[in-house]
Amino acid sequence: MYICAVDIGTTAIKTIIVDEQGNKCASSSASYPLYTGSGGVVEQDARKWKELTFQTVRECTAAIASDEVGCICISAQGGSLVPVNENGEPLAYAATWMDKRGEGFLPEIERGRDHTWFYSRIGRGVSPTSCLGRFMAFKQYNPAYYLTTLEYINMALTGSPITDPTSAAMTSMLDIRTCKWQEEIMELCGVEEHTLPSIMPTGAVIGNITREAADAMGLTANTVVVNGGHDQYCAAAGANVLEPGDVLLSTGTAWVVFGATNVLNHDSRLAAGPHVCPGVYGIFSSVPTGGAALDWVRRKLSWKSELSFDKLDYEVMKRFGRNEQLFLRPLFSKGKASIEGLDLHTDVYDIALAAMEGVVFEVRRIMERFISEGHAVNSVKLLGGASRALPWQKLITSVIGEVDLFHETNIACMGAAALGGVAIGVWSDLKAASKLLCSSEVLPADNVFSEFYEKKYTAYLNSSV
Repeated sequence: MYICAVDIGTTAIKTIIVDEQGNKCASSSASYPLYTGSGGVVEQDARKWKELTFQTVRECTAAIASDEVGCICISAQGGSLVPVNENGEPLAYAATWMDKRGEGFLPEIERGRDHTWFYSRIGRGVSPTSCLGRFMAFKQYNPAYYLTTLEYINMALTGSPITDPTSAAMTSMLDIRTCKWQEEIMELCGVEEHTLPSIMPTGAVIGNITREAADAMGLTANTVVVNGGHDQYCAAAGANVLEPGDVLLSTGTAWVVFGATNVLNHDSRLAAGPHVCPGVYGIFSSVPTGGAALDWVRRKLSWKSELSFDKLDYEVMKRFGRNEQLFLRPLFSKGKASIEGLDLHTDVYDIALAAMEGVVFEVRRIMERFISEGHAVNSVKLLGGASRALPWQKLITSVIGEVDLFHETNIACMGAAALGGVAIGVWSDLKAASKLLCSSEVLPADNVFSEFYEKKYTAYLNSSV
C-alpha cells in the first residue's frame, strides 16, 4: 500500500508517495506566484492550489500502481484566506498569511481589549498580519465559506470543507482549549459559524475522494482523505517533535522555532495552538528575515553581483572566533536591522559571519523565552536549507548546543505521510512513522568556540536595540 502526501507552501506545492517501508517512490513539485499590491496586499490564486495539487499527484501516480494508494493527506500553509461560494469556487484571490490589508480593521477588532484577552481565547495577539483583518476585508463578498488552504483542498478532494485544529488556530478564530470556533471572536468580526469549515481532529479520516478528483489525479475512488494540518505542525510530526521539551528549528528565508509543550501562558508573546498529539500544544516564534539577512549581505554588500555560497562558506569558516565587537542585528522585518563595530579592516565576509551570528543569537533568544515562560527545551531538531551548510552547523552547535540534523528536505510532506499512514493502520503511531520516514544524525555541541560565543551572545544582548 502507498501513502500520498502533499505540502502546499507559500510559493510551491510538493507531492510525495511513500510505501509501507517508508521508501519515497515518487515525487513532484510545481511553483506559483505571489501578487503584491498597495496597502500591504500579498495574494495568490487559490485555484492554483487545486490545479497544482492535482497535477503533482497525477505526475506521481504515473510511476506506481495507483490503485494501491490508500490515502492522501495535506500539509498546508496557514492563515491564507479565500472567500468562496457554495461550490467552493473563489470569489477573490486568496489573501496570504503575509497580507496586511486588514491592518485598518485593528482598532475595530481590538476595541480596548488587551493582548491577554485575545491570547487567553485564541493563543495569539492581533497584528497587521492577523487573519482576523482578512475576515473583515472579505465580508464584502458575502461568501458561503471562508476557507484557508487545508479546507479548500479537502473540499476539492471530498466535497466537504474540513479543517483541523492546527490550521484553524492560524485563523485566530479557534478556541485553543476547546478546539471549537470561538464565539466571542466570531461575534467581534461579524462572522457566522456556518461560514466556517467543520473541524475534525488532525489525522482523522474525512472520507473517500470524489470520482472527479480521483480521475483528475490518477487515483481510484477507494482512496481516502486523511485530515492533515498546518505545515509547521506537519513538519513537527515528521521530525518527531511530539512531546513537551521537543523543539524544531526550521531554517529558510524565515527561521521558525517551534516547540511542543503542555503549558499555556495567557500573557505570552509566543503564538500557540493545539498540536497533532492530544493534550500537547505547539508554540512558535520566528526570525522573519533569518535566511534573508545573509542573502542581503550576498546581494547588496558584495563587490560582485552575488557571492557564491561555496566561496562564502570557505571565507566565513576562517573567521570564526574573531571580531568580538562586530554585530549585525537581523531585524529587517521590524526596521531595526543594524551593523555595529565596523572598522577599516572589516570586509564582506566578516559582515556575512556577523549576519549569521545575529540570526543564531535571535534563535537562542527565542529558546530562552520558551524557558522563561515555563516551557522545556530538551532536544532540538534542525532542518531546512541552511542546516546543510557547515558554517551554520558550527554556529548553531556553538551557540545552542547539540542538535539532531534531519536530512529530509520535504519534512512537512513526510509529516503528512506519517499522519496518513497512522490513520489507515500502516504504522502504529506518529513516533514510529517519523523514525521510519525521516532519518537524522546528531551534531554534538561545538566546544571549540562555545566560550567565545557565550561572551559574544551576552554582549549582543546587552547592547541590543
